[in-house]
Formats: sequence, structure tokens, C-alpha cells
Amino acid sequence: MDNDPEVDAIIAEMVDFGVLQPNGMYGEEFTYNVDMKSAKKHFPEFYEMLMQDVDDTMLELVKHDLVSVNYDENLTASFEITEKGKEVLEAGNHGEYFSNESFDES
Repeated sequence: MDNDPEVDAIIAEMVDFGVLQPNGMYGEEFTYNVDMKSAKKHFPEFYEMLMQDVDDTMLELVKHDLVSVNYDENLTASFEITEKGKEVLEAGNHGEYFSNESFDES
């Protein structure tokens, strides 16, 4: 895991509660799927952190014109990939949009 006993204990607890589900390896790191319902119930702060990250990521995608936001008559948002977003995905050069530095820009 992380070689930090405290972090390892938290991850193990999240696995026990079904919040994290082992998914495999990425390089030398374990990867997990997150059960959002279990996260919200058992680890609400973790859930809120994830939701904030999703919100921030969606705003960055819109800011870089990679997705567009559409609203229906009930003001329910839906997201659609833009032509620029399709080009970026097809070219495989999405790193310039998703590096930590790009999220710190104003």
C-alpha cells in the first residue's frame, strides 16, 4: 500500500466497509473503484472531498472548452464532449490539460 501504517489502516477500513474496491495495479500502485453510496454513508468527509474534486475537474474541462454544459427545463445539467475535447482525446495529449499546474491557473 502506501508504507504509511496510518494510511494503510484507513484504506483497509474503507475496503472492509466496501467503500474502496480493489481494481488492480497502475505501475506499482494499487488502484480502487469507489462505491459512492458507501462512501457517503461511512466516510462523508471523503465523499465530500471526492465530490469537490469532480466539481473542480468539470469546471476545468468547461474552462478549457473540452466539454459543454447543457440544461434541461428542470435545470438538470448534462455534459457533452466538444469537438476540441474529441480531438484532445484522439490525439492522446490530454496531459497539458490535466497536470497539477493547469488546475492552479486562474
